Amino acid sequence: MLVHRLSDCVRDGTAGGWRARRRRARNLPAFARTGPGCLVGWPRTVTAPERITLGAGVVLGDGVWLALTTDRPLQVTQGDAIPPQDFDPRLVIGARTRFGRDLTIGCLGHVTIGADVWGGDRVLIADSHHEYQDPDRPVARQPMAAARPVTIGAGAFLGTGVSVNPGVTIGPGAVVGAGAVVTRDVPAHAHAAGAPARVLRTYG
Repeated sequence: MLVHRLSDCVRDGTAGGWRARRRRARNLPAFARTGPGCLVGWPRTVTAPERITLGAGVVLGDGVWLALTTDRPLQVTQGDAIPPQDFDPRLVIGARTRFGRDLTIGCLGHVTIGADVWGGDRVLIADSHHEYQDPDRPVARQPMAAARPVTIGAGAFLGTGVSVNPGVTIGPGAVVGAGAVVTRDVPAHAHAAGAPARVLRTYG
């Protein structure tokens, strides 16, 4: 698995520092496909970039972590084995989509984000999680749950601190309020908020 890690840049306020950061944002990993005008902030951590497609004009803020997992090898810690698992992740982000700082996407299967989606800082999107069925094993050493696709429709808006859980579809043009935890589908052109998120109103 190819890992592209750029994680020890120190932010400074000088013009030269910001120019250097912009150069790094333009210097992209070897993504499967990248449209013109993409920027991926600095510092950043990207795993398996060859499985990621970015449309034209995508902008992802500093501190982005695109965590695509292709395999989890067998590990043994004091006789406690983690079962090996293989995954086939794919991440697609549509044209002109923008997210703020500290975006985290965890992908074992398929995560699709449409065109013209905007998101605030500290958004989390994940299509799986660690199992926790064995009470005698730390959660970090338990198998991953089966991936459930996540889809965010074109033109949607995710506020600061939104968490999108596995298996969720957020419809085109939907608005998800800051801090919401999305555990079920949000219809197109709906406004949802809360933890867990619930639909407050639907437009159109």
